[in-house]
Amino acid sequence: EYVDGAIVIRGGWIGNGLTSSGTGITLGNAIFLHDNADEATLYHEFQHIKQYRSWGLAFVPVYAGRYLIEVTSYYFTNHVLWGHFGYCSEWFETQAYKAEATAYPQQAGSLGCGF
Repeated sequence: EYVDGAIVIRGGWIGNGLTSSGTGITLGNAIFLHDNADEATLYHEFQHIKQYRSWGLAFVPVYAGRYLIEVTSYYFTNHVLWGHFGYCSEWFETQAYKAEATAYPQQAGSLGCGF
């Protein structure tokens, strides 16, 4: 499926193979969703599409760099730098979860990473 200029693949051996139940992942301009992912998850992944379009090729190293800094910091000091560990501390993720919580307030508190 092609939505707002992005490729969206839901379920099947690709969508289900790349994700766990109810989740999604964005790679470049493509969103891969588990077959039971809801609209809030799709919205979250679209935030990453917007980020990717805005940041361009810098998106991947900035995302990965912050994640690696957090994991390394925790490994050596047992302290987190940004309030959560790893994935949940990554700025792009927190922005996507905040946007998702705003768009889907009925799910607030049940979203990942405490949003």
